Amino acid sequence: QPGPDEGGVRAVAIICITTAIFMTGSFAFSTYVAPLMRDVVGLPESTLSAILFGQGVVGLISVLLTGWLLTARARRWLLVCMVAQVILALGLWLAAPASVWAALAIFWTIALVGGAIPMLLQVLMLHIAPERIRDVSLSFYTLSFNTGIGSGALVGAAVVQGWGVHQVVLVNMALAVVALTLYVVGYTLPRSRARR
Repeated sequence: QPGPDEGGVRAVAIICITTAIFMTGSFAFSTYVAPLMRDVVGLPESTLSAILFGQGVVGLISVLLTGWLLTARARRWLLVCMVAQVILALGLWLAAPASVWAALAIFWTIALVGGAIPMLLQVLMLHIAPERIRDVSLSFYTLSFNTGIGSGALVGAAVVQGWGVHQVVLVNMALAVVALTLYVVGYTLPRSRARR
């Protein structure tokens, strides 16, 4: 784990921007889960409440498991989860019109992985933020998180209106790729070079 004084303001900024981008993609997708499951996957309206409840339960399990098992190696697990999120989103985009059970399995796995990522980003940010700006950094992280929620709903609405609800999954994947790239190029690689 990085020390509390390592990374500085630039690293905190990278984590906050990564958070905003990832959350935008996540909420562009999750805002439209119900119409996606009904209109693309083909599930009846009567099952949607149970599916969304299952998503919430999986998200809670994700937070508990992340806190218990993953935060000690936040940097490594964040990279793993972000790569998994990209692969799973592509899998859901392909499976949604083809297989109900595959789509559901991937959807709940996305909830598991996606629930861990914001928590890991926050843990990593708290490790790298210099002590003198730690409280400010936490405030900026919260702002980035909430900005992603709000902008995700707007992006999702524009995508649904322009290209259809199925494409919100692709937007989720694309923004996860952008967030992953920023994290690797802006934080992971510079830190690896600094160690040499």
